Amino acid sequence: MWTNDKCVSADKEARVRELESFLTNDSIKAIIPPWGGEFLMDILPLVNWDLLRNQTPKWILGYSDISTFTFAYTLLTGHATAHGPNYVDLGAEQIDNTTARWLDVLSTEHNKHVRQTSSLLHCSSWGNPLDRETRWEILGDKASERYSGRLIGGCLDTISILIGTKFAPVEQFTTTYCQSSGLIWYLESCEMNAADIYRHLWQMKESGWFHHTNGVLIGRAAGYSHSKNFELIDALTSIFAPLHIPVIYNVDIGHVPPQITVINGCLAEVKCSDGKGEVSLILS
Repeated sequence: MWTNDKCVSADKEARVRELESFLTNDSIKAIIPPWGGEFLMDILPLVNWDLLRNQTPKWILGYSDISTFTFAYTLLTGHATAHGPNYVDLGAEQIDNTTARWLDVLSTEHNKHVRQTSSLLHCSSWGNPLDRETRWEILGDKASERYSGRLIGGCLDTISILIGTKFAPVEQFTTTYCQSSGLIWYLESCEMNAADIYRHLWQMKESGWFHHTNGVLIGRAAGYSHSKNFELIDALTSIFAPLHIPVIYNVDIGHVPPQITVINGCLAEVKCSDGKGEVSLILS
């Protein structure tokens, strides 16, 4: 895991063998990668999805390019996965209260609830201490927002490349699991400006990914900049306002610490008002 040659730790065949060995080993209860990556998509065609579909589920926790796998894994197997801190995020001598909830979430029993609230402070930039007030914002002019549905999502930079491939059967997942509940999409970005975000969301919309969507959570954008006078709010409004889908943004999800832990495939209820928010998960 200390190797990084041409953006990978090992060739794709070695990586998929290692991952499958973890997922099929009953003595391993969870997989928490140290960090994300760049080319995780290369292993997807090599994965034995039929094998993994019939394995006893276990937790996979991570974000960034890890969500390329967790997103596809949940869609293709029906097994829940966790979007939250990587192992590097858990190595501090003292972990903030928001990050520390990852273990509460993953250890919640079947059919039980776990509630997470917005952080008090977040990092103004990567590597800094928690030094800026957190405010979850509601797109539009509503003073409060509330919606529920089944969660799905990840890092927008990476999961959007799966559009049109067999590794992202969103319509099938929606038909199988979300007919009565609807979807909540959670999305965050790492290296995109406002125009990039708009283009990726536009492609998702035109691919039908936002059908049956009750609401959207947008994490704090990392590495972000405006595109001239086109801003994040413009991108979100252009996509979601015509669809009448409510959006909460600047949420504690993604590359700007801290972040809550959300579960792909999990039923959730989201609330936001006065800059504060909460996500309640039902581990069903």
